[in-house]
Amino acid sequence: MPVHHALLEDRRDRPLEMLERGISGYESPDADSESLAMWRDDLPQAHIVGLDIAPKQLDLGPRVTMIQGSQIDPAAIAHLIAEHGPFDVLDDGSHHNAHLWQSLILLFPALRCSRL
Repeated sequence: MPVHHALLEDRRDRPLEMLERGISGYESPDADSESLAMWRDDLPQAHIVGLDIAPKQLDLGPRVTMIQGSQIDPAAIAHLIAEHGPFDVLDDGSHHNAHLWQSLILLFPALRCSRL
């Protein structure tokens, strides 16, 4: 977390759109998502979108939106971008290299590429 904190320090109080790919809790719809709660608390002006292949039913407040879908599904990503993009920050994702590459290819056009 110190690396995340340092990289985002100058943007902490700015309105950001953040996407976290993979909410955690695996198949459990109400498993606690510590990472989404951490981003919500650490970035007080950000809107955080959590994308997960499994349905989630957590209430983390009005700045956190959870969407069911796969990070490698072009239709799901297109819908996600249309509803919530562009994004300032991308975090996490499947830990399979092929998924990370596919997801980056799909999401890169919706990433604001300003220098941190």
